[in-house]
Amino acid sequence: MDCQQIRKLVGRTRAATGATIAAAVVAGLAAGSAVSPIGLATAEPVPRSTTVTPGMMPADFTEVIERVSPAVVNVQVTARPVAGTAAPPGMPKGMEEFFKRFFGDQLPEGFGAPGGPPQPGPARKGLGSGFIIDAEGHVVTNNHVVGEADKISVTLQDGSSFDAKLIGRDPETDLALVKIEAGRPLPFVQFSKDPTPRPGRWVIAVGNPFGLDHTATTGIVSATGRAIGAGPYDDFIQIDAPINQGNSGGPTFNLKGEVVGVNTAIFSPSGGNVGIGFAIPSSTARHVIAELREHGKVERGWLGVEIQAVTPDIAETFGFDRPKGAIVTKVRPDGPARTAGLQQGDLILSVDGAEISKAGDLPRAVAGLRPGSTARLKVLRDGDTRDVSVELGTRPSAEKLASAPPDGSETGKTVFGMSLATVNEAARETYGIDGGVSGAVVTGVAPDGPAAAKGLSEGDVIVAVDGKKIRNAAEAAQRLDESVSGERKAVLLMVRREGVDRFVALPVG
Repeated sequence: MDCQQIRKLVGRTRAATGATIAAAVVAGLAAGSAVSPIGLATAEPVPRSTTVTPGMMPADFTEVIERVSPAVVNVQVTARPVAGTAAPPGMPKGMEEFFKRFFGDQLPEGFGAPGGPPQPGPARKGLGSGFIIDAEGHVVTNNHVVGEADKISVTLQDGSSFDAKLIGRDPETDLALVKIEAGRPLPFVQFSKDPTPRPGRWVIAVGNPFGLDHTATTGIVSATGRAIGAGPYDDFIQIDAPINQGNSGGPTFNLKGEVVGVNTAIFSPSGGNVGIGFAIPSSTARHVIAELREHGKVERGWLGVEIQAVTPDIAETFGFDRPKGAIVTKVRPDGPARTAGLQQGDLILSVDGAEISKAGDLPRAVAGLRPGSTARLKVLRDGDTRDVSVELGTRPSAEKLASAPPDGSETGKTVFGMSLATVNEAARETYGIDGGVSGAVVTGVAPDGPAAAKGLSEGDVIVAVDGKKIRNAAEAAQRLDESVSGERKAVLLMVRREGVDRFVALPVG
């Protein structure tokens, strides 16, 4: 199964979307999904264990689970209510409640009193997991657990609950750091400093699935280096220790009681566990959390190129017997790579001596370097290998890159109930768009709009409107706006999703 197929079933569903992918967070801030606070953690530091050899199967896991569980916490989040609407005039008695049950907060258009304001909906609540990393009360969790929260609460194993302050979050890796003030030293666990555990190693996941606090499950590392289409820095540990909704942000431990991963997503056609879970490796989490703790954000090195994977047939044209490296498809005019002389068609083979074995290695390698530092690239061009030194810039946020299109075209357009942005470097990285695709990427969809009704979703790319190719978001919005002025009933879009083109007819008027 390739990455494109996995992306159809795996992802980190944001707390407010409640979409098709099974992220390991309960209720995703959906209305009516509150779970009663359940206690988690003790008041003594968690000792390290040296009694279990990682490669051996223990008699049982009791000692490890009892040691680490006090540092695992329940994270509860509350977000502002979504405005609802009243029933339209003439609705039969009793049907309003039916529609509320069916649509939840997202009632269709027209469900409002004539001339009246929208009715406030209930507060949105959700649950996730986390773990304490120092006695002062710093707690690691997922960004998709707390990213949209107005209030964050953390409940310890002894039942005590504390409001938490958001220290920083990193949407690129889906990690976040919050802090509680407990007034006493708290038990904590530590990230493993060992290399990512090899497939076959035992692991233990502890978390808050479906609000069931301190649920412990065991399994093995199934694979490492998994890319699931979640972002430019995909590098997940795959585990078969069962994790479910509500495990998001919780830890995966080795048999020494060290955190080897942060549970983030599950592969699930049905929404339940099927033995395929994904955790952010401690090597990634350790670096990101240190940056969040010190700066409140993560600054990454930036090269300013668009790349694509080297396929076996492309590798042959370079004289290689196997694919390796990352081929440059575009050099941004405002990026450091242009200043350093990188060109379209260059094959980047290594960064600071570290081999780039696949395209995904390049953004991770560059992101691990500080802005302003000099990266030494080994580049193959016209059959010759050369060294290129690049003074790295600071990688703009995905939002800034997506709102700053090439060639001065506009973005941020909203039409037919969807927000559009020009396909550029950030969009390609964020949504996994192929290098040769241009057009307007859908960055948001109103749940009650015409785009949603036709199945359009975030990450879809509009490549043509009524048979005419689209170059940017402004052009797409203009053509869609023009379609409304005619007498037609629908406008025909060519939409690319997961590398496959399909036609979508949007109703006009």
